[in-house]
Amino acid sequence: MAGLEDEQQSPPIDSPLSLESLAQLVGNMNDAFNAQMETISRKFSELDTRMDELCTRIDDNDSDVRVKFNQFQSSFNKDLITMQNDISIEQQRSQESHKSITTTQRSFNDTIKALSDRVSLTEGQSARLAALENKFQYSITNSLPPRFLLIHSPYIIIHLIIV
Repeated sequence: MAGLEDEQQSPPIDSPLSLESLAQLVGNMNDAFNAQMETISRKFSELDTRMDELCTRIDDNDSDVRVKFNQFQSSFNKDLITMQNDISIEQQRSQESHKSITTTQRSFNDTIKALSDRVSLTEGQSARLAALENKFQYSITNSLPPRFLLIHSPYIIIHLIIV
């Protein structure tokens, strides 16, 4: 019996709807559709606002990052140029120092050679003088009387010979 009561309460499926009920049904569907569209539109509007905010923040961050990067790059380039100039100056100083050292070494070598030549010349003259002195003493010792044998100074011997 319960099934019969349900059939009596609900309108029959085949029964024709009245124009008013159809208009109300279409109006209800239209209101539901408009409400859904309004909700969707509001959500899209919120998403659009959020996207605009995000894009603005991204643009701000991007410009900040670009400014900082350009500052860093500029500073880095200046430092790099300064370092290259310093290296160039140090290389020039090193070359000048090397040239100075080479010049000084040559000068020392020339001075040492000149001093060596002088020492050799002096040694040669000293050896010749000693040989002459020995020869002269030997020749005077053999030719002088015995009292002059005690005198060994070449100056005195020469003086005695001259007098």
